[in-house]
Order: sequence, then structure tokens, then C-alpha cells
Amino acid sequence: MEDLEKLEQDFERLKEELEKDNYDVEEEVLELEESVRERLEYTRGNEGEMLSKLLKKIIMMKKEFNFYNADEELDRMFPDRDEDDFDEDSMSYDSVFGDD
Repeated sequence: MEDLEKLEQDFERLKEELEKDNYDVEEEVLELEESVRERLEYTRGNEGEMLSKLLKKIIMMKKEFNFYNADEELDRMFPDRDEDDFDEDSMSYDSVFGDD
């Protein structure tokens, strides 16, 4: 539970920074989100529920402050891009828009 309190405090601190228009903390927000997601994978019960709520707050905050994550966007557009047999050329402009 002590770690959960630290995660909550980090969230509040980062939100305050964003509200002050300090977007230099975007990377920290993404790291916090990843940390919460990782802990959520092996945490259940009351703590798991609290982590889920924190994750939702982080996601809402990212939407509120209009975060853009290029890797996340590429994962959405090309869900199999991390596989060994993925053809990198299929991500080209011409291929995406049908000229290839």
C-alpha cells in the first residue's frame, strides 16, 4: 500500500505540473502509466481496484492534456509491427494509402 500512496502522490504532482502548462513531465506521466499497468498485472483485490482507478485517472489526464504518443499510435495502426516477420515497408506512406 505504501507504493500505491507514492504512485498517487506522483500522479497529483504531475497533474499539478501539467495544469501549470509544464509539458516537460509528459515522459514521467507515460512512465507512471507503464508502472501502474505493470503492477496491475500481478495485483488483485482492493489494491488492484485502486490501481485500476489510478490508471483510469492517468488515461483521463492524458486525454485532458492532449498527449500524443507516436509508438502507441503506430501500435494501433500496425498491431503486428513487433513480430519478427513484419514487413517494415508496409508502414510506408505509399503502402498505407494503396500505391504500393
